[in-house]
Amino acid sequence: MSGKKKNKLAKPGLPRTRANEESARPAQAEVYAAVSQAYDELEDLYNLAEGADSVPLFQALMETSRLRTALNQSHLESRTGEYNAIKQSLGTIIGHLNEARQRIDHIIKVAGTAARVAGYLDQAIKLAAKYFA
Repeated sequence: MSGKKKNKLAKPGLPRTRANEESARPAQAEVYAAVSQAYDELEDLYNLAEGADSVPLFQALMETSRLRTALNQSHLESRTGEYNAIKQSLGTIIGHLNEARQRIDHIIKVAGTAARVAGYLDQAIKLAAKYFA
């Protein structure tokens, strides 16, 4: 025995690489865990969002809820009709999730700018208070 551990995720006959591991098909439980985590975090963000930010977040929240519900049922693939329905709507689901991701990126950019401006305002207030004291 060579002492090397077999990579369970690598495709047979291919060397162990990150690309091979990333291309391996994940288990249903793994997908469920990732979708559940995304749902929980989206729910928190949606509760904080206002106005235009809330619409794509709400759509993504509903899509992840739908996907999570389906993945929570055992042996999804054995229920071919349900599996195929989700598979066919995956483009729409991913579209909503990407739209939410873009909105989140925008929120991050705005928050970064607001934090920078707040820092400048703090500095201006402190200096003005000292100058006019």
